[in-house]
Amino acid sequence: TAPKSCPNGTYNNYTGATGPDDCAPCTPGYYCAGSSNPYPSGLCDPGYYCLEGSDTPTQYRVPKGHFSISGASAPSPCVPGTYQPVSGQSECLECDPGKYCVDFNTSTQEDCFPGHYCEAGTVNPEKCPAGTFSDAYNLNSSVYCQNCEAGYYCDEVGTTSATQKPCAAGFWCGEGSYRERPIDQYNTQGELNGDICPAGHYCPRAGTSNPIACPKGTYYPGEGNNASSSAEACVACAPGYACNATGLAEPSASCEKGYFCKAYAQSSTPESFGTYSGSGSCSEVNWDYCDYGPCPKGYECAQGTGEPVLCRASTYAPNTSMAICVNCPEGHYCDGVPGNTDKLFDCPEGRFCPEGTGVEPPRCLEGTYSQNFNLRSSDECEPCDAGQFCSERGLLEPNGDCFEGYYCPQNSSTGRGFSGGVDHLCPPGTFCPKGSRTPTACPNGTFSPSVGLTNITGCANCTSGFYCSCADGCAEPSGPCHMGYWCDFGSLDPEEHLCPLGHQCKQNASFPEPCRAGTYAPRQGLGKCWTCPAGSYCEEESSAPSPCPEGFYCLNGTIWAYQYPCPEGTYLNQTGGKSILDCIDTPPGTYALGVGNVDIDGLCHAGYYCLNRSTSATPTKPNEGGSCGPGYSCPEGSSFKVDCPGGSYCVDGTGITGVVEGGYYARRNSYTPTPYKIKDDSDILVADVCPSGHFCSEGSRAPIPCPSGTFSTSIGNDNITDCFSCLGGWLCPDNGTAFLSQSCPSGFYCPEGSVDTAIICPPGKYCPEGSAEPTPCASGSYQNDTGRTDCRECPGGFYCLVGADEPIPCPSGMYCPNGTNFATQFHCPRGSFSNQTGLTDEDECDLCTSGKYCETTGLSHPTGDCAPGFFCRIGAKTATPRNDSDFLQYSF
Repeated sequence: TAPKSCPNGTYNNYTGATGPDDCAPCTPGYYCAGSSNPYPSGLCDPGYYCLEGSDTPTQYRVPKGHFSISGASAPSPCVPGTYQPVSGQSECLECDPGKYCVDFNTSTQEDCFPGHYCEAGTVNPEKCPAGTFSDAYNLNSSVYCQNCEAGYYCDEVGTTSATQKPCAAGFWCGEGSYRERPIDQYNTQGELNGDICPAGHYCPRAGTSNPIACPKGTYYPGEGNNASSSAEACVACAPGYACNATGLAEPSASCEKGYFCKAYAQSSTPESFGTYSGSGSCSEVNWDYCDYGPCPKGYECAQGTGEPVLCRASTYAPNTSMAICVNCPEGHYCDGVPGNTDKLFDCPEGRFCPEGTGVEPPRCLEGTYSQNFNLRSSDECEPCDAGQFCSERGLLEPNGDCFEGYYCPQNSSTGRGFSGGVDHLCPPGTFCPKGSRTPTACPNGTFSPSVGLTNITGCANCTSGFYCSCADGCAEPSGPCHMGYWCDFGSLDPEEHLCPLGHQCKQNASFPEPCRAGTYAPRQGLGKCWTCPAGSYCEEESSAPSPCPEGFYCLNGTIWAYQYPCPEGTYLNQTGGKSILDCIDTPPGTYALGVGNVDIDGLCHAGYYCLNRSTSATPTKPNEGGSCGPGYSCPEGSSFKVDCPGGSYCVDGTGITGVVEGGYYARRNSYTPTPYKIKDDSDILVADVCPSGHFCSEGSRAPIPCPSGTFSTSIGNDNITDCFSCLGGWLCPDNGTAFLSQSCPSGFYCPEGSVDTAIICPPGKYCPEGSAEPTPCASGSYQNDTGRTDCRECPGGFYCLVGADEPIPCPSGMYCPNGTNFATQFHCPRGSFSNQTGLTDEDECDLCTSGKYCETTGLSHPTGDCAPGFFCRIGAKTATPRNDSDFLQYSF
């Protein structure tokens, strides 16, 4: 039978259904269109709802006041604050401004009623807030509620008409006020619309809508002022302050410099005199009737002045608006008397007025006077005339002449010339008659050490040896007579008389002094005789030096011709000798006897030598020369001990005797043909038998060293043949080797005659220190490197023959432990064999193969097959084994 379709409005998602009852009704919120549905066709449309078994997405339309979304199985009611006037909708509408929707399922809006307002989405109308009212319908905001009238308050909500009450005195109520005594009250727009009456204001009655500001020139510091007028409510601005705006809680500024503010000042710089009320006789002349204004003349007004201050004595104020009285200017005085404090007065005669002079100008000081007005300082007072004195203050002219014995400079205040803190007594070197302006100088050529002289008779003649010449009079001689001159009594010139030839005139000279011996004066006017120069001599009162004779020398200051003879051993063959250094030493090889010589006396005798300054032909003094003696050669005129030359010998001191024999040498000073340890005067060895390591032929000056590669231990050698080749195992690198001392180094060998180069030891050999030739490595060892002092042990598996430089692999049939000497030293035993090389131990040999036998040692293969009638197990030693001894066995 063919399957039948599930009917419209049903579905079946299982197999095996047998009838329409197995078809399920379509799920609520879904629809099943047509037949044969395995699943619902889809969700119910928005604005509709589908019950169980629906076959369309628009089964039922949602009614008014409801909505549905996709897949709804029932309509949803609109919530309060929303509505829906149309059926079949997917959402509700928000209630309009000015309307309200109070219930569920609402399809129509209600009008907002009077005394209320309804914003969008209102469920229940909101009452107009306190301070407002409304008699209209459909208000959509509290801003449309009418404000209560300013000056009044409305304390109820939701009213439809104004029930206004007056605001309390001391407070103010703006539009929309809702308290009788508002504090920080704000309206719905966030604006302040009521508060306590603020500082600087007053609120005089009930029903005040705005605070009334205190007028300029006044202030009020507190809140809640309910006075009925500004005169009662506001405080006059304090002395020294200004209130330059209305509504001030405190003065706005202090009165500026140059102004005064008694009370009610409306500006900190009142440019004109005035009063708060404008009454009275306030003016610049009658400023004391004024509340404020510019500072009057003769007064000062500092910052914050309430009452102007009268200028004190020594100051004045010539103008208005002065912050401070200025100092009375120079040349005037200011007495500080009321009515005078804006005026200046001329400084009177005999007085001076510095800046700031007050009631009593100071008088001109003692020592001064003045007949002028308006002096500014004591410096402008006239100094008292010189020669007179002014003993009182405030004089108009001097009042006396200076006393005799004193002088009076300007400014003197007594007859003793008191000025600058001291009396002016007539000083030494001067005299002062009555009325002296300055001291009168004693004339030149005189002096006076006394003070207070009254006339010229007190001046005395100048002392001899001195001069007196002073522009202001001499209290003592001006100074000593100059060098080169001499002065008698009353001299007024330091160069009164010129000193003559041959004389000297020291400073302070009262007569000329003759030059002493050893000095001279070649011209007039010398203060000191000149020292006679070297090379000359000068007798007493000389005016020129005389030349020194031959054989003598004259030092500076020499007093006669033969004072200084040239000493022994010297001579001088010209005049004018200046020092002993000018005396000529006798040359080496010559001599001179006695002193004062003008030439040498002769040559040094043979067999002697004469040094310079020798005083004898046969000198004995060490510093002059001496006898030459054996080992030296000194002919006549010798200047030093002449060494007997090298290779020669000299028996006496007169010349060469012969040459030294072979086997000896002489560098110098030898006195025998066979010298032995001869030393010179400095204790230096100069001649000796030829030393070991050398040879010396006949006439040798020095030993000749044996050449490198040779040596000689004997002394007295006279030929190179006495030098022997260096022994094997040694090096002879230096010339003159006497004894072998440098053995051949380890790792090298040195054959006979080696100089300084050792030969490196070759492979297969070793060379200990002192090797003359390399030693071959012993059998069982080897050496594969050069320069070695020993050999290495031959390793296992190898053998090493004598002199081996590399190990040799052990041959088959053999084994080689460490140190094997030759190839066949160790045989594999009978019953074994080995066809491999390099075995290290007997155990490595293979037992003879089963069925074979190994009859001898050292086999590389079995000897052959086992004999017929016998069996050969492994290790058989014979082809016919009979017992265990015929088999090689290893124990492992």
